[in-house]
Amino acid sequence: MSGLKPSLKAPLVVQNPIQFKDAVEVAIRVEKSLNLQNPNVNALASNPQDTEVEKLKQQQNDCMSKMSLMMEQMAILSDQISKLQNKSANTNSRPYVNPPVRRQVTCFYCNIKGHIEPDCRKKLRDQRRERQFANANRGSNSQRQNQSENLNG
Repeated sequence: MSGLKPSLKAPLVVQNPIQFKDAVEVAIRVEKSLNLQNPNVNALASNPQDTEVEKLKQQQNDCMSKMSLMMEQMAILSDQISKLQNKSANTNSRPYVNPPVRRQVTCFYCNIKGHIEPDCRKKLRDQRRERQFANANRGSNSQRQNQSENLNG
């Protein structure tokens, strides 16, 4: 009797069963009658509106925890961006790059290394001299023709 619920002890004492089997049957009947008088609290708690409210609360808690996590991640990213911006402000906008390796080219006109024929100064100088010489010859030829015409005429 010491292990029974208090609500079952009094009816069992009143019934005073002789055998254990009879005591169990009486306890079961008393418990059923008590359940009819006092409905199950858990059954009442399973109201559909209450379960819906619980679901919404759970969703709200989930959203809040996810937002908290995202805020932490955004703070970390913001710090990283600030560090990168400070680092780039302290250094040149372009990283140092070795100058391109130039091939040793040889001019086909003068055979000197370091430039090519279109950039050759000797070729330009020679071309100027040829033009000057050609112009000088034209001028002297026209003067000779004029002199010979004057003599013949």
